[in-house]
Amino acid sequence: MPKLTDQQRNFCLLYVKNGFDQSAAAMQAGYSEKNASSIASKLLNKVQVKAEIDRLCGQIEEKVTVEAAEIIQGLRKIAFAPQSDRVNNSDRLRALELLGKYLALFSERLAVERTDGPEAPQMGEDEAAQWKQAASQIGLKLASGS
Repeated sequence: MPKLTDQQRNFCLLYVKNGFDQSAAAMQAGYSEKNASSIASKLLNKVQVKAEIDRLCGQIEEKVTVEAAEIIQGLRKIAFAPQSDRVNNSDRLRALELLGKYLALFSERLAVERTDGPEAPQMGEDEAAQWKQAASQIGLKLASGS
């Protein structure tokens, strides 16, 4: 397989760095602005260019995974440090909070109140009963209104 030129390698790096914007990567790699889109398409069809992009994406994915693991490890050290270590309670609590968020242990509920536009129409008792009956026929249970 033929080797990539420096310009092609630079295109691959810029393509990944720019969020896979092929025209921008081609122009930044030194290809003409007029032909950037067509040159980028041709480059992306080359086996060696695809392989280089895959290699770069793999490096990024590996780095992100390693960084996330290191962050989690650091938070665990703070959160579960022995009392004899010089970790104050606010740091310990913040580390526990961040670990909980990472593990999706907390769910936030937001109340949405509409302040613009017309009032939402209210459902009558007959209509509500029809909805409950229809829902129960398909196996759903509706919460009772207040």
